[in-house]
This record gives sequence, C-alpha cells and structure tokens, in this order.
Amino acid sequence: MNSARRHALLAPRRPVLSARSLAGSVALLLGLFAPWDGSAQPGTFDATFQFGPTTPAATELLSVGWLPDGKVLISGDFTSVQGYYRNGFARLNPDGSLDLTFDQVLSFVPAEILTQADGKYLLKTGVQLFRYNQDGTADDSFSIVPAVHPSAEIRQILLAPDGRLLLVGHIWRQVGTIAEARGLQPLNANGSWGGNFSTTIQVVQSEYVQPNGQILVGGDFTVPWPDGRTRSRILRLNSNGTVSRRSSASRRC
Repeated sequence: MNSARRHALLAPRRPVLSARSLAGSVALLLGLFAPWDGSAQPGTFDATFQFGPTTPAATELLSVGWLPDGKVLISGDFTSVQGYYRNGFARLNPDGSLDLTFDQVLSFVPAEILTQADGKYLLKTGVQLFRYNQDGTADDSFSIVPAVHPSAEIRQILLAPDGRLLLVGHIWRQVGTIAEARGLQPLNANGSWGGNFSTTIQVVQSEYVQPNGQILVGGDFTVPWPDGRTRSRILRLNSNGTVSRRSSASRRC
C-alpha cells in the first residue's frame, strides 16, 4: 500500500455529521465512511485508534463524547461492536477497542452525547435529557421536565465556560399555568430551569459558545435593531442572552 493510501483510507459516503476537536491537533469525524480510493489525500489518520467492526457493517455514528480518562462514548445505528452486543450505545477504550467493563443498556439511541469534566455525561433523545454517572448509573440529582408541546425539540446541548448547560432548539417550559417557548434555555446543575435569557428568539437551529462566554446562534428568526432595521438568521448574544450590538455578522432584512 502506497504512502498516500495509508494516510487516506476513509472517504465519506454522505456528509460528515459531526466533527469533534480532541486533545492536541487530533479531530474525530462522525458519519458514514467507505474506503478511500487513494486519488486524494484529505488528511492523515491516527493508526493507533482501531474502532470496529460493527453490526451492521455500514454503521452511521450519531454522536461521540470524550471522557476525562480518554475513553470514548459513541451512539449510532449499530447492534454490536467488535462482536459484542451493544444496542446503539457503547464505550471505547482510548485505543478504539470496546470497553468490556461497560455495558449500559438504554431504551433509546442517544442523538447527542455531552460529557462533563467530572466524568458525568448527558444523553439527549427527542425532548428528553438524562444524566449519568461515569459508571453508567443514573444521576438521581439531575431532573428536567420540559413542557409538552407538539413543536418542542431539543436540537443541541452545550456546556458554557461558566459551567452552565444550555439547551438549543424550540424549548417549552412551564411557568405557572403558562407554557413559554425559548430558543435558548440555561439549566442549573440539577437540571432545573436556570432563569431566562433576555433574547426573545423562540427557535434556534444551531449554536456555538465562544471562550469568552458569548454565544453565536443561527436559525430562521428576525430581531429588531436600534437603528429601526432588523437582523436575521445569525446573531451573537452576550452570556445573559442579550444581543451583542457588535454582532456584525447579522444580516439586514
């Protein structure tokens, strides 16, 4: 096998679903991949990380979470990993081999995994969010109960620099007898609602938390601007949810 082919073994059959930055200059890509034909060189790969095989062979990973001890949580449409039964959720050792000491059985396939610095991890499915201890047992100190609504959706969960959890999507929360819609909703450590963001955006498609705590949000929304015009689709928010007036990336309608 020539050098170019050794360093370019995989090519996506479909768009890459997610990319996670790991330690140093290493990145982990999620998607459905096929052998690369050697005609191009999209990047080198870490040959020490040997993941697979899975059942079915064309497994599509949905999410990945990197634990503080270097182990990796994965979710996807698989029923076995390296010959052992694992129904949509598994933990790998740092070298990509299956962690046989971990066999957590779930009634759902997590759409997203978010790991915390203390080793706990959150799993998202639909409008439900669960937190588990590092050994796979449920974290009974965490409980979140979103209001039931046909359009409710948690699209993303993020960890802010100050330790808060942020829910992204179309989040409905019950306030007394009234159900309120929020595009962004912070949570306290125990899963209770962490107050309100000042923004009135009700639906957010995507979000990125910057190191300084400011938040870039994208979606199909329009907000008023002090000059009488409006801004839409992308905004930068301050850590309290107010719109950063230096949000030059916002588009004018």
